[in-house]
Amino acid sequence: PVTAPPDPAAARLGDLMAERLEVSRFVAWYKFQNNLPVRDAKREAEVVTAFVTEGARRGLPESQTRPFITAQIRASRLLQQEAMAKWNRGGTL
Repeated sequence: PVTAPPDPAAARLGDLMAERLEVSRFVAWYKFQNNLPVRDAKREAEVVTAFVTEGARRGLPESQTRPFITAQIRASRLLQQEAMAKWNRGGTL
């Protein structure tokens, strides 16, 4: 089957999403080392607010930006939980 080349904007967005999740590993390690919980509702609310505000400044509706960043935070949280569980079992970074 013939496939179209990826849209540059979509490809960049995918790259940024992957980078954000990679940073989540380091965040998890910091939390693990400092005995902090994965979930930080206050910080997550700040990130959502900042993202929605920046999206609005760029002309993007909240109906698109809020679900997007919420899903990113949820994915980050899952990755952190998985990593911390591994470390609790003696796994390495």
